[in-house]
Amino acid sequence: MYSSTPLHITTTPKRRPTATPSRNLTATFSTLSIATPGSTLRGIGRAPSFDPSNKLGTRPGDKGNGNLGGNLDYEDNNDSQEQQDINNLFTKLEDYDAPKITFHRDDRKLTADFIKHFDTLVDDLKKLIVERKEEYQRKIAQEKERERNIATEIDNLKKQHKHLTETFEEEIEKEKRYQDYIDEVSAKQVKSSQEVHELSEQVRQLKAELARRKEALAAKQDVVDGHRKMDRPELEFFEGALGLEIKGGSGGYGVYDIENELVFAFTKVAKLNPQKAHIVTVDLSERAYKVSRCDPEIPEMDALVSQLNQTRDFYGFLKHVRKAFSNISGG
Repeated sequence: MYSSTPLHITTTPKRRPTATPSRNLTATFSTLSIATPGSTLRGIGRAPSFDPSNKLGTRPGDKGNGNLGGNLDYEDNNDSQEQQDINNLFTKLEDYDAPKITFHRDDRKLTADFIKHFDTLVDDLKKLIVERKEEYQRKIAQEKERERNIATEIDNLKKQHKHLTETFEEEIEKEKRYQDYIDEVSAKQVKSSQEVHELSEQVRQLKAELARRKEALAAKQDVVDGHRKMDRPELEFFEGALGLEIKGGSGGYGVYDIENELVFAFTKVAKLNPQKAHIVTVDLSERAYKVSRCDPEIPEMDALVSQLNQTRDFYGFLKHVRKAFSNISGG
């Protein structure tokens, strides 16, 4: 805001000159308007400077010194007498007061208020700048602290991620080992189930074979029992007359019972000891007969067994064996 109030410049002579010009002199200074900020008004109020050697009344285009800075209008510029009177009037400049500039009080008050308001505004702006600066620095510090916290949190999250990744990999490895173990156990279970099935099948087959053999043995036993009943009188004759007893296995003569073996015990062979048993055991497990035991030993037993396998004459074999026992025992 600037003041545009016009300023009026007036001059007051100390004394009146003795000579009076014939015509009225009218000197009009141009109205001075000053539009400056209140802070620049302090330099205004000085009177214009004048040179005493200047001749008043000269026109701007004439040679010589200049005018006062304003325009002087004269009614008759060719009248030399009036020109002389004017020169005599302003011969000594120090006899007159300097021009004065009078400011209205309202302008000074407005200027003072403006300056005060402006200074207050400047102070407020300075305070605001300081506050904004402090606020900015505080926000910068908070942002840096936040960045440090975020960086720390990121480091912690990276460590946690690394730990979780390692733990997850370990768990995956454990799960893989457990799965391999489960697969191995499952394979063993399947194999065991197959083996159990095979063993169960074998047991079933063995039971069936055992039942079949029991049935066969029972049938053979029935046949043997039937033959025994039929042969009993003949056996009793042989046992009584010839002293021959035929039994299966050990036959009670101190050897283990062996399947498919017959024991022939001869008594009444030795005259001095007729109750002594002469024993020969024949193996019937194969087609070819074999003698697994002979007590006492007969030197020609191999020849007798060979003849038996050729002739298949079991009765003749027993006759030759009894005769051999008799020769050994002195019967």
